Amino acid sequence: MARKSMKKTNNNDSFLYRHRILMLSLLLFFVLLPLIFIPSAYISTYMKSKPILFGDKNNKVSNYQKQTLFDIDVTLPEIVLSNESMENGLYKVNLKIDVNSPVNEISNIQATLQLSVKWANYTTHSEASGINPGQVHKIDVPFNYDMDKRILPFVKPGGPDLYIKITYTETILHSPMAREVFFKIPYSTDQTKITPQ
Repeated sequence: MARKSMKKTNNNDSFLYRHRILMLSLLLFFVLLPLIFIPSAYISTYMKSKPILFGDKNNKVSNYQKQTLFDIDVTLPEIVLSNESMENGLYKVNLKIDVNSPVNEISNIQATLQLSVKWANYTTHSEASGINPGQVHKIDVPFNYDMDKRILPFVKPGGPDLYIKITYTETILHSPMAREVFFKIPYSTDQTKITPQ
């Protein structure tokens, strides 16, 4: 009896030993590959979704909190939802820009707004609008993206983030110089009216 049970153990050991490559392959396939590829898919999707500001990869956002030239006030009174064909959606933005008293004269101010969805490669922007400092300007930004669809398991799109491009002329010692700056602007949707199509 003792010999038979000993023989069975040896047979089991030899089965595992003979199929060790298969066992390692299964372990690799079901454990290690998902541990590598799942985070890679999330990181890749996030990196691809970083917005290109106003169509140029070289544009960089300046820190809005640290700049002292402009006071920018943004409110979002209304969002018009897209229709079933994902068309005619709008973010209706009220924009007011004040110029702080600079040493140099600031003129010819124009503003363009851009909306970019977090985790998705979707960006849209408004037309450039001439800005009179101290006045509220109504700017419509087209927005036709389904914010309810999932991008990856457990990941829904976020945002959208609002960016502003301000172009202006700065006169230094009687010489006009063209300038442009880019900011990410915070906004609230607490008082925003949502209008379906």
